[in-house]
Amino acid sequence: MNKRPLWIVGIVLTLAVAVGCYFQFFRAKQERWVELKVESERFVLNISEAGTVQPENKITLNPPISGRIDRLLVQEGAKVKRGQILAWMSSSDRAALMDSAQSQGGNSDAAAMLEEYKPTPIISPTNGVIIARSVVEGQTVTSGTGLFDLSDRLIVMADVDETDLAKIRVGQEASIKVDSFPDLYVPAKVLKIAHQSISKNSINVYEVQLEPDNLPREFRAGLTASVYFKLEDEENVPVLPAWVAEGRENVTMKFRLKGHGEDHPLLRDVKLGDTNGYRVAVLAGLNVGEIILVKEQKVVADVKAANPFGGPPRPSKSGKH
Repeated sequence: MNKRPLWIVGIVLTLAVAVGCYFQFFRAKQERWVELKVESERFVLNISEAGTVQPENKITLNPPISGRIDRLLVQEGAKVKRGQILAWMSSSDRAALMDSAQSQGGNSDAAAMLEEYKPTPIISPTNGVIIARSVVEGQTVTSGTGLFDLSDRLIVMADVDETDLAKIRVGQEASIKVDSFPDLYVPAKVLKIAHQSISKNSINVYEVQLEPDNLPREFRAGLTASVYFKLEDEENVPVLPAWVAEGRENVTMKFRLKGHGEDHPLLRDVKLGDTNGYRVAVLAGLNVGEIILVKEQKVVADVKAANPFGGPPRPSKSGKH
């Protein structure tokens, strides 16, 4: 039997050693352990839902007669009182006489007849804020033309997914943020919860009305809002990084404690609770200050969002939409 050339045998042995070293290194890398210390922190858990800033009650003011707008006395954003005159208008007959008198230089029968036609005031029926003005001076209007939109106050209406409805109650604390002011959180409380669902984007949602506390003057009707409903807020809660729970909540897992050898590791059953996306609460099995060893994982870096209820930054648990 012919003997293989020595150089071929050398190549085969080299490849075998290389493959063995690779798998040994890969295995060692896979079994690398990292230390995690149980810390005590404020643990805030909330759900976020989409919402809109809107008037609690909106009134559209229409003219009592057809005619023409002579003078506008208020602008958008103005606070008005009940009985305040917002505009003056002329009836169609008075507007025609005014045009005729003007065309004849003011010395005509039309000018004399104007004394019998008085301008008509547009009066605010209640206290509120002008959130829209839909006409200009000189515009011809009918009894169906909207002149002003009047709001008594601004509130926030959130669309709560039906799967989250059981977590919402009247009087519950919440926090509101609008896209235009990303660093501003406004405290609020749940005022009303709808009894009838509506469908938005093929999802059943319930409208939840929130009463903001001192809504900033910069807020406007129609602003898109993020509403954070507070579910839990506790101090000195034992926590671990959320990724150790492997995407689960309210589970019991085994963890290895630091300080015990490779041959006789001490495993302990640890009960984990809710997670806010950044931390997971430790309910039982570990004390603050104890260190566990877990296999290293590739984890997306934690992104700390501002806590909508004050205190250290914590991301919220997002809703379904």
